[in-house]
Amino acid sequence: MKSIWLLCLSISLLLLSGCGKLNQGASNEIAAEGQVSSNETSGIQPHEGLNSNGKYVIFKDGLDIFTTEPTEGAAEVAWEFFKLRGQQQYDEALKYLKGSETDTSTYSLYADYASEGNIYLKEVIGAKLLRWTDITQVVAKESEDVGAYDYKVIYLEMEFVTRGKLGGPDHPSSIKNGVNIYAVHVVQMKENGPWIISLLGGCPSLET
Repeated sequence: MKSIWLLCLSISLLLLSGCGKLNQGASNEIAAEGQVSSNETSGIQPHEGLNSNGKYVIFKDGLDIFTTEPTEGAAEVAWEFFKLRGQQQYDEALKYLKGSETDTSTYSLYADYASEGNIYLKEVIGAKLLRWTDITQVVAKESEDVGAYDYKVIYLEMEFVTRGKLGGPDHPSSIKNGVNIYAVHVVQMKENGPWIISLLGGCPSLET
């Protein structure tokens, strides 16, 4: 149960801090309209800030945005995890998480969802893809990506149907019925190896 509380706390902190861990190199100062947060110290293109309505967003300029399902590579794996959950094929979905086979790292996303976290895995009973884009170049690299041969960060905007089992002090969760947004870190641990998900993080919405 401890791991689940840590998972939920991590997700809550991510959502409260914009891109959370994804934004760790950015300035903590509040941006005025038209400004973007500064990632210059980490060599990352500034790509977040307040839009004309005062909402903190990921700016879409320069990003290729898709509304159809990805069919290859890291993006396909990122979406397939949620797609399978929506189809209630939970065991199949678990196979896409880092740690599901022979991962020996100290962090295993698989373990978080396969044990006490099973209730979180199964909360999603329907998932519709709304938009996705590759945001690898505009967010910070995370510890979960270190040592990987290659990594990608995929923005997913999805509409969930949920069981309504989560909530309250016993099972706090950011999963909600309706629109959900994730920044999904997907890694290849070796050349031509399979893409696996190493981190699921909260993220600001993409500019409309």
